[in-house]
Amino acid sequence: MKQLYINTYASALVGAINASVTVLVVASAAGMPVLAAGEFFLLTLVGFDANGNEVRWEIVKVTARSGATLTIERNQELSGAYVWPDGTLIEARFTAGTAAEFLKRGDFGIGSPALVNGMLSTLNDLTLSAGLYGYGGSTPGAPNGLPGIVQVLPYSSAAVRQIARPVSGSSDVVSVFERQLRAGPVYGDWAFGHTSASQFSLGATKVTALEALGISDLPARVEALESSSGGAGQEVTNLGAVATSAAQTVELNIGEGRFFSASMDAANATGALTLNFTSVPVSATEVTTWHVELLRGGRKTVAFQLDGAALTPVWSGGGAPTLNNATGSRDLLMFYRMPGRSSIYAMLVDSGVA
Repeated sequence: MKQLYINTYASALVGAINASVTVLVVASAAGMPVLAAGEFFLLTLVGFDANGNEVRWEIVKVTARSGATLTIERNQELSGAYVWPDGTLIEARFTAGTAAEFLKRGDFGIGSPALVNGMLSTLNDLTLSAGLYGYGGSTPGAPNGLPGIVQVLPYSSAAVRQIARPVSGSSDVVSVFERQLRAGPVYGDWAFGHTSASQFSLGATKVTALEALGISDLPARVEALESSSGGAGQEVTNLGAVATSAAQTVELNIGEGRFFSASMDAANATGALTLNFTSVPVSATEVTTWHVELLRGGRKTVAFQLDGAALTPVWSGGGAPTLNNATGSRDLLMFYRMPGRSSIYAMLVDSGVA
């Protein structure tokens, strides 16, 4: 669902409500947006003590509105569901859950010097440790002569793959280029993969991927990293060849690693590969993310578990992606858990053939 926002709204409850009703009436609906299907906004009911101090709050989700009559969902963000008297103050307030939905500095390694290995002075024929690196538009070897980020992914003991994501400052469209080690420190030419405009279908508004993620200022962030010092990149946990004989369950301990790579190049055609995520942190304030790279992941059915119990991730776009089966193919999946939520969300970050 898409959250809408209201500035400086305050009104009063018309009529008392108990702790279970899902419809309420407010004295004024001035400033409230018109809700389309799948849209909502949050309001907070506020209770006071005899001295006028705020002592109780309930956050409600407004999912439909007819004039001043609101259809609501109670106890949002575990704020509780209470009995409220006529005249109760109801306001639009900023909440912790709303803040958690925004992409912040450091999420997914973007914009955080601690997770980016520094700025590159050239992209021509160099080997790098696994991680994320920034580069400017004038950096030699920069694809399309645009600033961006290059991600280094080891995929065998003898070679590495580099994925560059240059960003056009004028259109906020991310293009994806890829190359791999050819001989010694020499790479092949950058091969164009796709752009965010072709990878995302976001409705009639044609919102770009960066705008949808809230990082349309990515070019400026890359430029800001020019003076940053390097830090440690993500360590890759190489699971090697999996499901080579039949069905197999592989444990991915999220408490010990956040980037996993597995190959099904030699996988048996029968049975399923089950990825069992263990030790996934549950935080009230932080997003937990991890990545899984599957080489030829389409050769078998891939299932998921959370601490040994069957797991159906909430996939971006509504359904699980179709994984590649071609020789040399790979799919990069990202999984994440939002603060205070039990659901595991997932999306296909990148896909192609080397």
